[in-house]
Amino acid sequence: MDVTDSPAEIPPPMELPEQVRLLEANARALIEAGNHADAERLFTQLLEVAPHHVPALQYLAGQALARNQLEVAQQLLERAIRIAPRRAELHQNLGIVLQARGYPQGALVAFDHALKYHPRLAVTWVQRGDVLQFLERHHDAIASYRQAEILVGNLMRFAALNPPRIQQIIERAAGFLHSERLAILDTALAPLRRRHEPPALEHAEQALAHMIHAAQPEYTDPLQQPAFGYFPGLEARPFYPRERFPRLSDLERKTPRIRAELERVLTAPGALKPYVEIATGNAAQWTELNHSPKWSAYHLYWNGVPVPGHREECPDTIAAMDSLPLVRIPGHAPEIFFSILAPQTHIPPHHGLANYKLAVHLPLVIPPHCAIRVGDETREWAPGECLVFDDSFEHEAWNRGNTPRAVLIFEVWHPDLTPVERKFLATAIAALNQFNHQYAVAAAHEPNPGKPAQT
Repeated sequence: MDVTDSPAEIPPPMELPEQVRLLEANARALIEAGNHADAERLFTQLLEVAPHHVPALQYLAGQALARNQLEVAQQLLERAIRIAPRRAELHQNLGIVLQARGYPQGALVAFDHALKYHPRLAVTWVQRGDVLQFLERHHDAIASYRQAEILVGNLMRFAALNPPRIQQIIERAAGFLHSERLAILDTALAPLRRRHEPPALEHAEQALAHMIHAAQPEYTDPLQQPAFGYFPGLEARPFYPRERFPRLSDLERKTPRIRAELERVLTAPGALKPYVEIATGNAAQWTELNHSPKWSAYHLYWNGVPVPGHREECPDTIAAMDSLPLVRIPGHAPEIFFSILAPQTHIPPHHGLANYKLAVHLPLVIPPHCAIRVGDETREWAPGECLVFDDSFEHEAWNRGNTPRAVLIFEVWHPDLTPVERKFLATAIAALNQFNHQYAVAAAHEPNPGKPAQT
């Protein structure tokens, strides 16, 4: 978990005296060989000629901690922090020492400093939560564990990647999260479970287990890997016949009026926003499009809530949408927006969130050389003809033309779902949203990373 220091904090190796460089190189070679006793002796010798050498201080503190010489470890870490105050790992290690010494409040301050300088340290969020549990600040502890989960996804899988001591506290964090989630879900779903026999909810219960990482889904197609939820038993195919959705016909007839509203929107300066806006450190796949106008959007609904002012700008579009069986989940859906793809722009392969809902595109402005691939099928858009596909399959899209491509995007339920299964999913996901909102971290750390799910 190395954190790069600024040049002002630690001199670059070439500026170190030859003797110091040689001692450090030899010490690191000994560490690599597993000879920690001699490495410790060399680092101690190094500090005599270079007392501000932070790596030596950090290594010696780690050795002292391993021997349970907690006071020595604390002194060495505090000395290193005075030299390199923005190095997150030093604060993290100090938090571990202070917690072991029985100073939970000091440990909490140290972990908070670590996260101030490096907010993506998932293990530190877990360690912070562990201290908060000890302090009987259970709500804040769950929020801290939840932030770790946001960063790494499945905490149990993450635990397996760590040493045994760290693995134990991560597994404990995962257990607390699971218990709190189940309590909220059980309360929300109790009426449905009382009214319906278990067979009617069997697949829905399995889908919920996948969402909360209590079970691993078995996908029917290797190209289908939804990022959030997998509902077993549904037909799995990249594209769906337009005939299965007869209510889209009325929407298609209104294409000219919807396109006219889009054209009016596009004349307003600043109306479009980049569709991909992901926190730094979580955007490798989206480097070219992150915060870029190459792929932009004008949202009418966002997370189930109308965007202020936007509905009023597009009354015909909203009226057409309101007549459709959209996915409606409090705090989650619908999401309805105009998607604008600039010329010579490629949306890279990715997966959507779930297979229980299908993406629908109403093509509005389609220049030549535009297409979308879903799974192993590639299709072109035809203006005014809806395209329905399962975005839980790997998919990508491109505009190789010379003018922008524009489509209206929204979501409908998978047609194989029963009404009670739709109700179960909507209730469960709304409860999970409630959990996420209830345990959001109330601190000025880095925003939660997002994930694009549409094209």
